[in-house]
Amino acid sequence: MIGTRVDPRGEIEFDEAERDRYVSRFLAAFEADVDEEEKAKLVIEVHLSIANRYDLYIAVYDRLTWWHKNALHVYVGTLWKSC
Repeated sequence: MIGTRVDPRGEIEFDEAERDRYVSRFLAAFEADVDEEEKAKLVIEVHLSIANRYDLYIAVYDRLTWWHKNALHVYVGTLWKSC
């Protein structure tokens, strides 16, 4: 098993087309030409729309770049701080 990568999350089930739509929505929110507060709202809106669909969220998250993943953590973190 040397060189074999085992994903501790196990197998996830998702529709690739749906995953790609959500990746596109996240990227559009991240790249929107608006101020940071509005950008955070856009990202959080996408986050909330799939937050309870774990397999899909994992698949979407895996397709984001490290920069987008970090930004997602920052923006979603602001949601919890503001509540």
